[in-house]
Amino acid sequence: MPPAEDNQFIPKREESGVNALFEELGSELDYGDIAKQKNEISDGKKHPLEWTVLGLGIVFKILIVGTFVSAADVSIRNQNSSDIIKSLPLCSYYSMGVDNFDNIDCRTYTEIDSSLKGTRAALEEELGIGLAKLVPQKLLVQNALKSQEVQYILAKTSTNRVSINEMLNKFADLRTTATEYEGQDIECSGYAVNEKWELSVSCGFLGFSITNTAEKATTSRTTAITFLDKLRAPGSGFKIMNEPKMLEMQQYSSSDPGIKSLFTTRTTLNLKLKYSSPNPL
Repeated sequence: MPPAEDNQFIPKREESGVNALFEELGSELDYGDIAKQKNEISDGKKHPLEWTVLGLGIVFKILIVGTFVSAADVSIRNQNSSDIIKSLPLCSYYSMGVDNFDNIDCRTYTEIDSSLKGTRAALEEELGIGLAKLVPQKLLVQNALKSQEVQYILAKTSTNRVSINEMLNKFADLRTTATEYEGQDIECSGYAVNEKWELSVSCGFLGFSITNTAEKATTSRTTAITFLDKLRAPGSGFKIMNEPKMLEMQQYSSSDPGIKSLFTTRTTLNLKLKYSSPNPL
């Protein structure tokens, strides 16, 4: 029979003991990594995990301080009374967030809010009482201004009304510049002005007969048409309220030694004009 195999991991030694066993195991173990880590620790280098723990600790401390400060802010600013810490320099801190408020009395935010709401309520009440008295008086004044009597006075004395002299002077200028005869062929009389600044006037327009063949011989009808065109022109200031439908000619003669003795026809118109000054007073 073959000899039995030896299954022992540690060969048999003639000398055995604890020291011999550790020498056998130590020859097979690698202490290089352990020595390297020991050297790194001795050199002051920290493991990444240590940095992570250190950072989390700092963040945690910051959160604790922030929570404490926030709680203190809410507690101090919302006190019903500032008597407890009134001696501390916190008056401006109490009124922080309230615009244009000088916290002389060192009130808390709660006291400031309550005081301002009370002041606002008092002002609104005072304003409401004043309006209750003023509005009816204002309505009475407005109604009075709409009365016929006041409207009549305003129409007579308004600073925007036109001047009578201005209106008559403007009409005279149109009459003297309408034809080449400088107003000698237009005779006007019976001037009347009402409160609406309407001018009523009767004008007679002179001219020659239809059979006159002279170069500048115009009939009285032509003279009237020329003057009416002057009144209708933009910028004249006048508006014809009663546009004439017919322009009749009549025989005319004058003993005047001037140019009127030459005219032989006359056209009469009763005009009603509305004047609007481009430059009111």
